[in-house]
Amino acid sequence: MKKIIKAIIRITIILAVVLMAVWLFIAQPTMQKNAKSSETVAPERLKAHVETMSRKLFPRNYKETNNLNKCAEYILKNFAEAGAEIQRQEFTVEGKKYINVIGRFGKERPERIIVGAHYDADQETPGADDNASGVAGLIELSYLIGKADLNKGIELVAYSLEEPPFF
Repeated sequence: MKKIIKAIIRITIILAVVLMAVWLFIAQPTMQKNAKSSETVAPERLKAHVETMSRKLFPRNYKETNNLNKCAEYILKNFAEAGAEIQRQEFTVEGKKYINVIGRFGKERPERIIVGAHYDADQETPGADDNASGVAGLIELSYLIGKADLNKGIELVAYSLEEPPFF
């Protein structure tokens, strides 16, 4: 009887390990090999986007709605140039208008990937570290996606009011 129980336990463990390996192979994108892309992003363009947002449109905190709205227009313009269907998602907080920017690619596809970054900055900081650099990445991603043959819909979202006091 002990031999049968040990055999059942061994078989169960082996099946669990095999199923786990199959699941990892299927479910984890890092396990799959993607074809290398010939597309590249110019570092100068990324730098130009960051400088525009962190210097020319400084400050971009929640009190500076004029600069935030100029930043939203800058992002909208780039998304449109990349070929995205664009949308302004306007909302009001404490009597002031703010804008989230959405660029859609492959809208007719039922499956969707959403990538986002925020363009507001904290207080009187230039917000270049994660704010402007993240949005610069979104903008350049829009130009790459605009050239691609998509099998999924992709939405790029640049949003405002991620920083204090609203988070």
